[in-house]
Amino acid sequence: MSGGLDSATLLYHLKRGNYVQAMYFDYGQTHIKELQSAKKICADAGVKLHECKLPSIFSCALTGSAKDIPDGDAVIVPNRNMVLISAATAYAVQNDFDGVAIGCNSDDGLDYPDCGRMFLSAMGKAMRFCHTHTIELMAPFVWESINKKGVVKLARELGVPIDKTWSCYKGGKEPCGKCAACQLRHEAMTGIYPSIPRVDNIPTPS
Repeated sequence: MSGGLDSATLLYHLKRGNYVQAMYFDYGQTHIKELQSAKKICADAGVKLHECKLPSIFSCALTGSAKDIPDGDAVIVPNRNMVLISAATAYAVQNDFDGVAIGCNSDDGLDYPDCGRMFLSAMGKAMRFCHTHTIELMAPFVWESINKKGVVKLARELGVPIDKTWSCYKGGKEPCGKCAACQLRHEAMTGIYPSIPRVDNIPTPS
């Protein structure tokens, strides 16, 4: 639960008819806007939020200073989702949960290697052998090919408090409107598609 639009929408989607808990991971982000949003959203949804502090193992623009964050370009945190999914799986195994859910949408694999269908499928297969009972990896927006625009549509249908979500890479009083996260959110919310640089060396999922 990052406090962003995708994870908030996934939370509201899953809590219909299911018992859900959420996990926020502090991996050295330079601001607390994500955590503040995660707390507000989980409070509104009536869902317990766990705050998990991870060792400082990631070195990237998101764990540096705001001035290091480029405008427009995707910021990759190497192997982040493998670490976060593994930590969440450990908790799920010990507390009798059936699955771990991640809010990647089908657009994310274009920019982020650990959000694509191939990576998530491999993680899901590994999780079947992590303990005496199977932990399912749920990534419904990827499995069902729901892109960012589709997530916005679903969020509105579910009554997600979109105004309380935070997507911006920077921790200012207001979203910067220039980073890749802000621009992608703007695309989905308005249908206006500016040109955003993409990472070219990520294999296309089959």
